[in-house]
Amino acid sequence: MSVRKTLWKTLNATALLVLFGSTVVAYAQRYRSAPVTWNPNKMLVPLERSRLEIRLQGLAADADWIAGLHVHSGTDAEVIVGLARFVGNAPVPSVVRALSEVHNWPSDQMRIQPSSVEISGLSQLSGSLLLYLNVPQGTHVTISANGQDVLDAKASDSLLLYKGAIFREDVPNPGRLMMRLAVPPRPERTGGREVVLTSSGKYVATGKAAVSHLLSATLPVYPAGTKIRGDEGIVRLRVGIDETGAVQEVIRDGGGDRFADASERAVRQWRFRPFLVDGRPVPVLTSIVFSFDPDTGAVHSSIWK
Repeated sequence: MSVRKTLWKTLNATALLVLFGSTVVAYAQRYRSAPVTWNPNKMLVPLERSRLEIRLQGLAADADWIAGLHVHSGTDAEVIVGLARFVGNAPVPSVVRALSEVHNWPSDQMRIQPSSVEISGLSQLSGSLLLYLNVPQGTHVTISANGQDVLDAKASDSLLLYKGAIFREDVPNPGRLMMRLAVPPRPERTGGREVVLTSSGKYVATGKAAVSHLLSATLPVYPAGTKIRGDEGIVRLRVGIDETGAVQEVIRDGGGDRFADASERAVRQWRFRPFLVDGRPVPVLTSIVFSFDPDTGAVHSSIWK
């Protein structure tokens, strides 16, 4: 290769690097912003019978919203509501979005009563909604949007909700919730869908999809005085869930009778968010495994931790 050709290729490569670098710098400068500060307004909500209900009025189905549920050992419940906006006219084309500002939700659009908070004005949401709940251990928490339950569970562990999908994740403070809004979690998908269509024509939900759709659940109780022989303490269930998210069928696939009885009784009380295919709810099948520990009496689940 001649010296002229080599020099020409070198100059071209240098020009491309300069152009690429300039584009990256311009992109970074466009979306770079000063650290966003937020002085959240903490509202104390008195609890009756250890229950807390949050009602989101007028929230659109495609609205961008996030909620954090943190569990503590105290006696008071705190609720924080905020509105966030991002840099630019549209979200950054990346998994990371740059926040530009976060404000407290107007107090005249919230109605606080014992064990309930109603948030209105959401039909005109001009940004992303942040909802932070700091509740005592064992509080029964319900979050509903336009009369439809998004969460209905007894608070034993911290949770993160993004656009209705539920994730097992600790959100210790509102700052953490802001960070998760900038870097939102992604619900489990299989081939772009929440469920898989099998050759038999039935829809099967993956384990992670079942976790993200779980609204309420209680673990089985270890049968008193029952000893485990062999693998009797491992119970496998195939569970049929209808279009509304209710458990309609439970098929046992292993485990001792008393352990399987306890598992089935518990699972039949579980509720799920409807599983969608092409925007419509469908019945699904999923698998749930329970493990009974004879030493501690604890019960572990593949779905509910």
